[in-house]
Amino acid sequence: MSINLKRPFELSGVANHCGLSVSRLSHLFKAHMGESPQQFHERQRLQHATQLLRLTGLSVAEVAQEIGYADPFYFSNRFRRAFGKSPLQFRKSRS
Repeated sequence: MSINLKRPFELSGVANHCGLSVSRLSHLFKAHMGESPQQFHERQRLQHATQLLRLTGLSVAEVAQEIGYADPFYFSNRFRRAFGKSPLQFRKSRS
């Protein structure tokens, strides 16, 4: 499943393409992947953020925007929840 990290996650288009209901597709996805489609999408976004923080000089706000978060504070909160560090702490620990 290829995803566009900047766009909001919408399962309905995929479900329609597969001829399944959104709930059935979500159930199958979770059974196969071990996480919901929304959790998968957020994990992919945050993993990409770690690469941007390591490899670029983008600000936290720019990284947030690059991966589709309109609010850099919300992005920082989600990042901290996932990795136990703020984006800036993560960047400093990797340099």
